[in-house]
Amino acid sequence: MWIDNIGGGYNEQLLINDGAGGFTDETMARVTGNGGGDDDNGVVCADIDDDGDFDAVVVSLSSPERYLVNDGDGNFSAMAGVFPGPTDCSLWAEFGDLDDDGRLDLVTGQGECGSSDEVYLAGDADPVDAQPPKLIAVEEVSLPVRFDDAPVIRFAVSDRTVTDEGPRLARAYAEIDPDGAPTTVDAVFMGGDLFRVVLPPARGVIVFRVCAEDTNGNTACAADQSYEAGARPN
Repeated sequence: MWIDNIGGGYNEQLLINDGAGGFTDETMARVTGNGGGDDDNGVVCADIDDDGDFDAVVVSLSSPERYLVNDGDGNFSAMAGVFPGPTDCSLWAEFGDLDDDGRLDLVTGQGECGSSDEVYLAGDADPVDAQPPKLIAVEEVSLPVRFDDAPVIRFAVSDRTVTDEGPRLARAYAEIDPDGAPTTVDAVFMGGDLFRVVLPPARGVIVFRVCAEDTNGNTACAADQSYEAGARPN
């Protein structure tokens, strides 16, 4: 978890989760070159270099935005000169592919010293999105399942950037009988990173998997699950 401005000298603080909901401040050990003295307004997590892990972009009120590269083990180093000046009084920012070239662009929102939002388009040297979404967690079917039941499965998805509106996917869905003649059932976005899919009533052994496709056509699926639906009652 990143927190802006909370450290000494307006530094960002990086807290590492122990997997059980406990957080430890590991900023000094894990963050290099972020500097200090700037009035910052947020940290956006995004896979800028398309290597499968989240980097960080510091949204700054009193300096250009700053790019912190993740080495894949959760250690972050500042890369200079990525975002040009002048100081633009950014209050927040979000990434998205504005020009449909498969690369992450950035829009910042202003509000204190200026009124013109800034748009930063990725260049040709920046990587095209080739990373599929990640299925973070998938709920198991609640047993027993009767003949006329419609099991509900919830699952969490992460993609290339974190937003206030959840992952920007083309779709999330379930495939029933994925290795045979698959039936696709669309999932519904629930907020955050959560989706919900309702499997149709069936009988016998049902095999399914949940999947997600991003806006650049990259697709990922979780491991197959199976359950047995009871026979029709007499």
